[in-house]
Amino acid sequence: MEMKRSILLLALFLLISHTWAVCQPDRIMFQKLTDKKGLVYAPGQKKPYTGTVFANYKNRGRRLRGEYKEGLPHGIWTYWNEEGRKERTESYKKGKKEGNWTYFDEDGIKERIESYLNDEPSGKVTTFYGNGKRERVEFYLKGNREGNWTNWYENGKKEKEEFYRKDKKIGKWTYYNEKGRRESVVSYKEDRKDGKSTYWYPNSNKKEREENWRQDLENGLWIWWDERGKKVEEGSYRNGQKHGMWARYNNHGRKMEENQWKDGELSGKSIQWDQTGNKLILKSFKADEKDGLWTWWAKSGRKQKEGNYKVGKKHGRWTFYYPNGKKKRVENYKQDKKNGKLTLWYQSGQKEREENYRNDKNHGKWTYWYENGKLEKEEEFKNGIQTGGKHYDYFGK
Repeated sequence: MEMKRSILLLALFLLISHTWAVCQPDRIMFQKLTDKKGLVYAPGQKKPYTGTVFANYKNRGRRLRGEYKEGLPHGIWTYWNEEGRKERTESYKKGKKEGNWTYFDEDGIKERIESYLNDEPSGKVTTFYGNGKRERVEFYLKGNREGNWTNWYENGKKEKEEFYRKDKKIGKWTYYNEKGRRESVVSYKEDRKDGKSTYWYPNSNKKEREENWRQDLENGLWIWWDERGKKVEEGSYRNGQKHGMWARYNNHGRKMEENQWKDGELSGKSIQWDQTGNKLILKSFKADEKDGLWTWWAKSGRKQKEGNYKVGKKHGRWTFYYPNGKKKRVENYKQDKKNGKLTLWYQSGQKEREENYRNDKNHGKWTYWYENGKLEKEEEFKNGIQTGGKHYDYFGK
């Protein structure tokens, strides 16, 4: 009988010991857990850990508290800094982010709340200033930006409004200054600037400029104004390049400059005027090169000079004038080099000199006259070298 009783006691002891050995602890230090293929285990356990986990600062109190379920984070996790202030709280469901995550600054003041669903940002995300006021509100759907996003200044005034659909920018984005005045409205479509964008001066309701875009490229009319509402400049783009007529204006709204563009290159006529509307210069371009007639005028309205370019180089006749409108000099060029006859006149209109060139070198007969019209001298040149000459006195003898 005594023998049976001893055997039963021994069996009970072994059973209790075995049960103690295999029983999971319901609370354990984080550092003692072991990660195996994404699941955590308590020491000596074959099954993934379920229960509370904690960690502490050395003699400084709590560092974290959290929960595991079947080896995965589950439920609320909380972290503290060394001063004992809360740093953040996290929320999990079977190892995936789920619910609100909240972040605090070093003083324990709430600074950000994020929402998750099935491990992806989903729902509202709110950021706060140190005074507790909202700084930014964002929305997500399955990890993508979605809906209306809003920013505020610290004084509570709205800073900007953004819109997203399936993680792409859409609609009219509006920006404000700290006084609550609207600064700009920018239009988006499928994550690209598309449509009209408008900008205002910060201290008034006056427009600064209007832009037009298509698929992130400048396209259509652009206009600039000064702070008084006077137009400063306008012109059009096509596929991101200046195209068509561009004009600039002075403070009184008078046109000061006009340029023709084609696919981002100056092409056609360009004109400049002075403050009173008098024409100053006419330029001609082709494919961004000087090409065609160029003319300059004095303030009096009379021509100063005019000539032609060809592919960026002087080519053909160039004429210069005295202030009284009479010719002063006529030159001929070929590919930026003097070629052919060059004639000069006295201001009275009497011919002063005739020169001849070939490939920018003196070549041929040169003739000089006194202002009284009498012949002064004659010279002969060949390829830049003088080969002859004759002088006359004031009376042509």
